[in-house]
Amino acid sequence: MVLAFTAVVLVVIFVGGHAFWAWRLALLYPPRTRAASKDHEWPRVAVVLPTRGADLSLAHCLESLLDQDYPSYDIRIVVDSEVDPAWEIIRGVLARRPSANVKVALLEQRRETCSLKVSALLQALAGLDESCQAVALIDADVVAHPQWLRDLLAPMCDPKVGATSGVRWYISDSPKWGSLVRMAWGAAAATQMVAFGIPWGGSMAFRADLLRRSNLLEKWALCLCEDVPLEGVLREQSLRLDFVLTATMVNCESIDLVRCFWFLRRQLISVRLYHSRWPLVLAFGVGMPLAIIFAVNVIAALSTVEYWGAVAVAGVLALCLTGLFSGTLWIDGALRGMARVRGETLPRLPWKTILAVPLMQLVSLAALLSAAFARRVEWRGATYELLGPMKLHLVEYRPYRAQAEDQGSRTSVV
Repeated sequence: MVLAFTAVVLVVIFVGGHAFWAWRLALLYPPRTRAASKDHEWPRVAVVLPTRGADLSLAHCLESLLDQDYPSYDIRIVVDSEVDPAWEIIRGVLARRPSANVKVALLEQRRETCSLKVSALLQALAGLDESCQAVALIDADVVAHPQWLRDLLAPMCDPKVGATSGVRWYISDSPKWGSLVRMAWGAAAATQMVAFGIPWGGSMAFRADLLRRSNLLEKWALCLCEDVPLEGVLREQSLRLDFVLTATMVNCESIDLVRCFWFLRRQLISVRLYHSRWPLVLAFGVGMPLAIIFAVNVIAALSTVEYWGAVAVAGVLALCLTGLFSGTLWIDGALRGMARVRGETLPRLPWKTILAVPLMQLVSLAALLSAAFARRVEWRGATYELLGPMKLHLVEYRPYRAQAEDQGSRTSVV
């Protein structure tokens, strides 16, 4: 009975915990739209889009920003270099759709103490006008719906809300194992991000006065990423992070398994370096697959000698897994419904998706353990040495060049 009891406890904690988070998020979908304020009450916003590499959705991303239903906003784009493929794409879009509220610049200073993305962000925010009351960040692989800015800024009517974040969700019809693994991992990660308060910089906004009254800029100048460190600054300022489910962004790109591993590893490195809940992320990331493996072995071992103990473990495991999968499918279905309302069609999931779940557990565990001890990280061709939580060194820089195998494909730029 000791083995059965131990297995049940581990399954309830690690698998049941994930199921609880999944349903806590699932029951918020479909999200209710917040009541809109009058136009004159909406703050002026600076939208920042750093680019390195030609993301598949870059042109659509920029067009979606130009189509925002928002009264007062500027778009600030920083391109890594003149030979970067993003440069021509952006120039092409603006040639077709010139706009006075768009400023495009090349990255002038590649700081050696932070990532190239953060260098671009710091350049875009330098000399920010006092009249700008909020900053919104978007990634080049995100296509924002017309109400995106309003959705992100509406919660800031509450003075206790310092920042808002959307949720990233992957849906792909690609049969590549990497795409399926990332899709399964992304669903689990989304529930943890909301549970632990981990913001996502691909669809995020914050009060501009944070730049003036906190050490956010100084902190960013020493960081690999821009989103996760915001959690600590908000905590210091006694401000809240709100998740905006109407700003959930669906990514339909594909990725191979090797790139998927390095992508997951980099995401987890950012949490390790900058988020206070990293020990919990590590514990649940290691604990869940081990709890499942342990429970399955206990069921096999007890099935002939202690039948009802095996049944109890199997029942609890099945119940927790059913809760986890049903909560995830609820969110997926709600997002598809939201897409249909906007006239969009999301791809159907391949049948292999269910087979990718156990593979995801193994890949995620490997990425987590690698991230826990990582001393170097590569991001879009740039290599960084990790000397400490707030000590990073750009080891190698080269202008971004698209790889030959990516030409004409729907592969994510990572």
